Amino acid sequence: MIIKSKRIFLFFIGAISIMWATQSLAVAPINMLVSENKLQASIPVSPAITLDVTVEFENSVGLNADSIVVEAFLIPVNDISVLSRINSSAVNLHPDFPVLLRISPKEGKGFSFEGLASVEIYTKAIDYQSGMPAKIFTAHAGGDFEDITSMVSAGSLRARGNMGRFSDFIIVLDERSLQEDIESKLARIEQILTLNQIGFNGILLNQLQAATNVLETAVLLNNVDQALLLTDNFIHLIDGLDGAQIDNVWRSSNDLVNVKGDLLSVLKALRYRLRL
Repeated sequence: MIIKSKRIFLFFIGAISIMWATQSLAVAPINMLVSENKLQASIPVSPAITLDVTVEFENSVGLNADSIVVEAFLIPVNDISVLSRINSSAVNLHPDFPVLLRISPKEGKGFSFEGLASVEIYTKAIDYQSGMPAKIFTAHAGGDFEDITSMVSAGSLRARGNMGRFSDFIIVLDERSLQEDIESKLARIEQILTLNQIGFNGILLNQLQAATNVLETAVLLNNVDQALLLTDNFIHLIDGLDGAQIDNVWRSSNDLVNVKGDLLSVLKALRYRLRL
């Protein structure tokens, strides 16, 4: 109990210290373009690091330059306030890109979106090589960071991910084993279904839980091809559900859970990992 309390205390002090430090280093975009369902911004984080970010929505309401804040923070590679929110010692900030990107819709401005949103980060600060375990992770409201990667391309790094909520993004080197990585994603799917049972009718919930169980079995048997096929089928199933069947809206007041977006985010990251 003493050890646990000490860790909590150290995390608390570290988090406050980093928060003060990062707040003083907040960098706003030099330009930001907002169209109907798309946001683009360029941020010179430091003399050596510039990033371009693109966010796209299937269907958004109230998206404009006044309803959303985009900013970036240059942080220490060993930032305890970030690393303590990553549930694996095998995942670390990319040393060439120690940046936290924050996209924060303003409460009270009427912003909301349906389904899945996508984010793409482009930077010349990282020379991406084939086989480099670079990923894009996100966290919401101070929670744990999780993998949302759906694409990483070679050359200057271009990483894309999906989400059903906002607001923090980091680029990491993810050196977890295939088993640890996939098991964490399956656990996340189960968590989403368990925490949001009230949002499904009984038949649909049973169908989704059954699909999860079959997928887990394929992974347990190390049948990657079967697991990939089942993941594609799972994505197709969730994609076909509308708002009457599954909660699919997130808004800046943060009082709704976008279950559809959250599930698709994990499933598409799982598909990307299985394809590797």
